[in-house]
Amino acid sequence: MYKLLELKPDSALINPQFDGYKLRLIDTDNSSGQSAIRHYELSKKACVEPHQLASNALLTYNEMYSRVHYNHLFTGPNEHSVIYIDSSSHVYLVDVHKRDAPVYILMFKIPPCSSMYALQGYHGAYAIGKDTVLIFDGMFTVYVLQHTGANGQAAAWQATGMFEIGCGSVAAGSTTENTQRTMYYLCDSIIADESVWTLENGRLLTFYLQKEHEGARWSSVFKGDDGVMETIDPSEFVTIRERLEKYTANEPEVAANVPLMQPYVDQDSGGDPEQQEQVTEDPTIFSVRSWSTGLAEASSVVGSPDWLCPAFSRASHFSETPLPPVCLKFDVDGVVFAFHASPSYQKSHAPPGNIPPAHSNVCARHASTFSALSYVQASKREKRFMYIDSDMTVAVLAEAQRRIYIYHQSAQPVAIQNIVDLGSSDAEIFGIQLIGRTLVVLRKHLLTMVDLDLC
Repeated sequence: MYKLLELKPDSALINPQFDGYKLRLIDTDNSSGQSAIRHYELSKKACVEPHQLASNALLTYNEMYSRVHYNHLFTGPNEHSVIYIDSSSHVYLVDVHKRDAPVYILMFKIPPCSSMYALQGYHGAYAIGKDTVLIFDGMFTVYVLQHTGANGQAAAWQATGMFEIGCGSVAAGSTTENTQRTMYYLCDSIIADESVWTLENGRLLTFYLQKEHEGARWSSVFKGDDGVMETIDPSEFVTIRERLEKYTANEPEVAANVPLMQPYVDQDSGGDPEQQEQVTEDPTIFSVRSWSTGLAEASSVVGSPDWLCPAFSRASHFSETPLPPVCLKFDVDGVVFAFHASPSYQKSHAPPGNIPPAHSNVCARHASTFSALSYVQASKREKRFMYIDSDMTVAVLAEAQRRIYIYHQSAQPVAIQNIVDLGSSDAEIFGIQLIGRTLVVLRKHLLTMVDLDLC
C-alpha cells in the first residue's frame, strides 16, 4: 500500500529565542599536550589532484556543479578508516587514530581507461561490508575488492571481480571476450521509457531519444564534439519565430539584453548555486523504494521543506538504522529528520543477505534543529561541502579553500561556532569525512585531523 511520507517540522523543537552563534577559538595547544588540529603530510607520490577537463569540454550546469562539490574522501570498511584515491589512481585505506598518526595501506591500482567521446568522471570508493569495497574507475567499470588478510595480520586487499555499468550511455562493439566495448556518453540525460530504437535490414540502427530537458539544445549527440548537429523539425521553426517576434521591435537596446533562446543554465545566476536554486525552484521529494522491484512505496509531497545538506556517510553495516538523517530548510533554521521503520516489520520482510530493507512503513520524524543554520550557510559563497553528523550534534561547512565552519547544536539562545583555518592560501579542500569525533580533511599534500571534542 502506497503511503505518504510526511516531513512536518515539530514546533516544539524550534527555538524562537535563538539569538545567534558565539565564536569559540580552538585551543591548538591544550594542557594535555594534544592539539585539536593535526596535519599529516602525504607522500609526494600519493598526493591528491583530480584530473582537469579540457577547456572545450561541454558540460551542463548540473554536471559542473557535481564536479565542483564532489567529495574525494570516502568512508572506509571499518569504523575508524577512510579511503582516498591519489592522482596516480592508487587507492589508499587510511586508519584514523584519535591521537596517533594515521596508517596508510595501499589497496589497489585502478587500471587506466579511455574513451574517445566520454568525459571521464571522478573515481569513487564504496564500502559495502567490513571485507568488501567497490571501486569505480570514473567511466563504466566497477572493481570488487575483498580483504584476504586473517585476523591479526596486515590488511591485504585483492580485486576478486569486476562489472560494468552504463547508465546514460550506449555500448557499441562486439560482445566477444577478446573485444573491448566502447561506451559513448550522450550529451545530456534522456527519458529512457520514452526513447526507442529500431533495426532495419539488420544493419541500420536508429535511436529516437526523448530529452529529459526539452528546452536544452544539444551541440552534439555524444559528449565531446562528434560533428553531429541537432536538427529541428520545420514546424518548430514557426513556433520559434513567433517567440522571437517581440525581439524584432524598434527597441534594440532591450532586445540585445535578452537571449534569443532560453538557455539550459540561467546565465543571470552567474553560476552561483544559491541563485540557481531560486531560478529552478526544484522541490525536494523523498521516496522509499522496494529493494527488489525499485518501485516507490512511500513519497513526500511538493511543499515539504527544501534540501539543505545530508549527514556524513557511514557504511550501513555499522549503522543501527539503514537510512541516515537529513537536514532540510525551514525558514531560517535547519531541521533534521530521522527515518524509522518498525523493527518487527523489518525482521519479517527482510531481504536475503545484508541488504537494508526499504518499506512503506518508514516514517520521518523531526529529531533536532540547528537554529539559523539555513540563514548562516546562505552567506558562505565559497561553500563546497556541508554535512551534519549522524548524532545530530554538529554541522560542518567547508569552503573550497582554507576555512571550515563548525556549528554546534543547542537548545539555548546562544550556540557555539568554531572556525578552522588551514593556514595556507594554497589549501584547496578536496574532501571531508567524520570518523567518530574526528573530522578528517583531505587536501593535495595533507591530511588534517580536527578533534571535535576539543572544539
